[in-house]
Amino acid sequence: MNHVFTTGLKPLVVYPLAGKVTVDHELPAATSQRSVFVVVAYDASKPVAPAAGNAFVTARTDGSFEFPDGGLSPGKYVILFAELGYRKRAYYGNDALKNLYNDPEVNAKKPEFVIDHQAPGKTGYEFNLSVAGETPPAAPGPKALVGSQSGRCAGEVSQPNQRLEGLSDPPPENSAKFCFRTSLV
Repeated sequence: MNHVFTTGLKPLVVYPLAGKVTVDHELPAATSQRSVFVVVAYDASKPVAPAAGNAFVTARTDGSFEFPDGGLSPGKYVILFAELGYRKRAYYGNDALKNLYNDPEVNAKKPEFVIDHQAPGKTGYEFNLSVAGETPPAAPGPKALVGSQSGRCAGEVSQPNQRLEGLSDPPPENSAKFCFRTSLV
């Protein structure tokens, strides 16, 4: 058991949550130098929240992932996955997994993606995502995790003739500033 301290409040109890993800029984292969594989633990106790406001990590190239700071609080989580572009601390573009695993309402109906996270936690979760030959939804759901179509976070000002830099380092896990956009379908 680990404790995470929040500002002036009692300690928050957390337990480890980690695992490995494969796509069609293979390691997740990035579709571009700028893409990252995002794993989200959607808090099922907040069913009206969009996926973007939940705990997330980026999977390593071997498919492994681990939620930092000791893990997550006990509770029921729906695990979501998306492969998105990453640039300047913002996630952007279409999901390379064809929106098959980024919607909490869809994944909540699949028992393999619903986790009852309790003491002592678990670090051996395994997820295989079938993508090849699957029919994607017509559009992402209203709470689905999708990238910004502009590649910028809300409030960022676009500079004339601004050159976009390539991603030189992978994004930090659970970066303090990130921006996902939820679909407005």
